[in-house]
Amino acid sequence: MARMRRALRLLALAAWCLACRASVNGLKGIACTPHGCVFTNDKSQEVCWYDLASGDVYRLPGEYEGPHQVSMSPAGDILVADWLAGRVVRIIKSTAPDDDDDGDDGGDDDGAVSGWYDEAVVAASFGDDAGADGVVVSGDGRTAYVTLDTLGALAAVDLSTARGGGGGGARFAR
Repeated sequence: MARMRRALRLLALAAWCLACRASVNGLKGIACTPHGCVFTNDKSQEVCWYDLASGDVYRLPGEYEGPHQVSMSPAGDILVADWLAGRVVRIIKSTAPDDDDDGDDGGDDDGAVSGWYDEAVVAASFGDDAGADGVVVSGDGRTAYVTLDTLGALAAVDLSTARGGGGGGARFAR
């Protein structure tokens, strides 16, 4: 009887773990403007733009290991908390005009958003075990605040120095 109860508990624990794993993978973060929404998918390791006017979805530039939350700066740059890589990626808004001559700000026929978000750089790196989970940009656009869940810390990233190279002038608070 005790073996049966233990087997049932293990079975229940396995089912619970599978349910948790299913809820962990997939769509994570979203940030919207009047024109569209940017969202992350940690299962496919992509960050995408959903154009509200056309209903089209475009993959944004960058390599990600586990993108979670996203935030947009007042200048239009997108910041992505990449959980598994322990970093924040900045997708820089281009000032170049749209080059596909269809009159919108969307992408080319190849599915990439062109003349809009063309470059992704590491704004700050905290280490693989940091778990960069949440990100928000201050109202003045100068600082990004990042939650590092596995470290139990909050980092402030100076965005004026975080245009690339991974430095970013990060400060930590626990």
